[in-house]
Amino acid sequence: MSDPACVTLIEIDGKPSARGRQYGARAAEAIRQNAAVYRQLIAYRGGPQGDAANAAALAYVPILRAHAPALLEEMQGIASGAGCTLADLLLINARSELMSPPPSQGGECTALAATAPMTIGNRVFLGQNWDWYTAVAAEPVLLYIKRPAGPEIVTLVEAGQVGKIGLNSAGLGVCLNFLEHVHRGQGLPIHVLLRLMLECDTLGSAAWQALSHPRAGAA
Repeated sequence: MSDPACVTLIEIDGKPSARGRQYGARAAEAIRQNAAVYRQLIAYRGGPQGDAANAAALAYVPILRAHAPALLEEMQGIASGAGCTLADLLLINARSELMSPPPSQGGECTALAATAPMTIGNRVFLGQNWDWYTAVAAEPVLLYIKRPAGPEIVTLVEAGQVGKIGLNSAGLGVCLNFLEHVHRGQGLPIHVLLRLMLECDTLGSAAWQALSHPRAGAA
């Protein structure tokens, strides 16, 4: 989707709030741009606008507090570091769920994998493309996350997101495809679930993250 030379590498470490402030300060301009763009795109796709968009975004706070409190704290830190509101951050992280109707006309992603016995040395390869609006393609972030405990994470995100496609030091990789489903409930946004999966050190624990939380959309 974008020239690798345009990707900004940001390394963050420490506790959730500190990681967030580091991230927000480093990508402040891109985060604020994404928040503005997504307000327009969500409205264009039939989602809420203005104060209603803020309210819809902030409605995710209770579910995040219950199921992903560290990531809610990290998002609060990102907002503080970037000089924007928590609603802005939630709009970016829940953009897929706030757009109505769901992504269609072919979706936005294609993922592929190659494994043994079809690869040299029985290695595993993951591939991912991302077809999306060019307005948010200007400055993606390659986020390198070091936490006090758990695997280190590298994830390619839209500026402001806490997670997307990526891999970790335990050898776990995650790709993303959107799925259509008539049901859209109250639950964790897709991009938050991806980050929770990347924080895991086994395939089983990553799968459990996808199964054990309420989900706001299908992917």
